[in-house]
Amino acid sequence: MEYNEALGAGLVQQFYDNRDRVNYYEKSPAIVKEPYKVHYGQDAVNKVTEREGQLTPPMEAVIREEGFVDGVYEDTKGIKTSGVGQTGEYMNMSFREAFLDHEKLVKEIIPNFMIFDDDTQAQLLSLGYRGDTKSKKGEPLKWVKLFNEGEYALAATELLDHQEYKDLVKKFNEEGKDSGIIHRLEAAATQIASLQAAPREEEVAEETFADAFRKASKEGAKTFDWNGKSYSTKKA
Repeated sequence: MEYNEALGAGLVQQFYDNRDRVNYYEKSPAIVKEPYKVHYGQDAVNKVTEREGQLTPPMEAVIREEGFVDGVYEDTKGIKTSGVGQTGEYMNMSFREAFLDHEKLVKEIIPNFMIFDDDTQAQLLSLGYRGDTKSKKGEPLKWVKLFNEGEYALAATELLDHQEYKDLVKKFNEEGKDSGIIHRLEAAATQIASLQAAPREEEVAEETFADAFRKASKEGAKTFDWNGKSYSTKKA
């Protein structure tokens, strides 16, 4: 089954507003237990706005991606979670407080954060909120280091060298089971790769960076070409 990348940078809301809703009560009762309801897309944004007031566009983007639950539940890894994907110390905070804390951490780990356009900032904040910028030891991940060095396409490649992402793509290809995490990471990788200096107009590739990476990975290739340069798929 071929994967159709319907979500690129800037299409987060469209994807979440139009995707099939998951009935957690029937399929995964261990994830969300009654009487808690999972809110998605704009519905989730509306619920959080009712509780916390006006939100910024990056805040709204994260809520659309994470969803909102008015209560405590266990995520797919059995971790206690509440609100907008809030775990650990963040469970006792409002979403706004949790978001601002993550935003501060992202700005610390990416010193030039403020020079980037709104779409790039939104994707970086989404990755920071998800925990995809630092290791468990608190050190910047390799893709962040490459990003800070201006190696944006390499950073995008490294970002997709992500075990959770690979496992979910494999599950999709084998079982047809989709996941918002796939779209979320690919949207971020595509946006980051777009920062790389564009080639001449006649050389612009029609496929996105994520398309090229996925195609090469599926074929078992060690490298792939995108926009006139060669990149590694991390295949041994």
